[in-house]
Amino acid sequence: MWGDGKGGKKDSLFGINKLKRWPKTLRIGESEVTVKFSPNSPKEDWQLSTNGFIGSILNKAQTSINLALFVFSDQKIANTLEKKNNQNISIKTLIDPDFIFRYYSEGLDMLGIALSNNCQYERENKPWKENIKTVGVANLPQGDKLHHKFAVIDDNIIITGSHNWSASANHQNDETLLVIKNPLITRHYQQEFERLYNNSTLGIPEYINNKIQENIKKCPSLSTLKTEENVIKIINLNTASLGELETLPGIGESLAERIIEAREAQPFSSLEDLTRVKGIGESKMKKLEGKVSW
Repeated sequence: MWGDGKGGKKDSLFGINKLKRWPKTLRIGESEVTVKFSPNSPKEDWQLSTNGFIGSILNKAQTSINLALFVFSDQKIANTLEKKNNQNISIKTLIDPDFIFRYYSEGLDMLGIALSNNCQYERENKPWKENIKTVGVANLPQGDKLHHKFAVIDDNIIITGSHNWSASANHQNDETLLVIKNPLITRHYQQEFERLYNNSTLGIPEYINNKIQENIKKCPSLSTLKTEENVIKIINLNTASLGELETLPGIGESLAERIIEAREAQPFSSLEDLTRVKGIGESKMKKLEGKVSW
């Protein structure tokens, strides 16, 4: 799956070219662990994708759902959470400060608000009618980010792994999702969530309320995008934040930092300019085609 074949033959399969691997469950000591690999083709049923699997686990919640997420931009997962909220399931959510108030963030839906992009809302955008106030950001040291991707459900189930709750992770990136059932492990995750939540800022900041009012004045006839559901965001290499660069396929924190260093020395003017960045070769550039601008 990951390495080259016999004799160093370059026959590794990545992305949706990999063989399909459905969720597999196994016992490890006292733990029940289910693993699911991403991505899935956007042409397949969403329910069969990793995000669909996340939604199916969340839908089983009976008492509580606590989320600590880097990015949350999957509308259908948000709709599942809204249904659980309407069933009086306790939901608390922390999202990275760089992403929580972007127009495509489902954190906005949970707070019952919406922000437009060029006077248009996302397709099927759905702010919660019964919005919650238990959504916000952890107060982290300057320069830190909330890179978590986990959920604690009913104090006995953990969703974790490298998979962001986004269309890019679902349909482009090579990611891993784990669902763990183990009381001790769950307590450790819950302790981490409580540590972050007890030093967090919840609700809608004043500057976002002001931005909403500016949207209304600027865009008297706000409409919903008529594009395909799983639109992949184009990332500008010259202006993107570290976090935005990390959402690109094959780009981790160290490569994102190198991209920023390279553009500070000389702005990018083409995709080929990425060859100036150590660690980016032909294979990575191919993955980035159609996903970046400059």
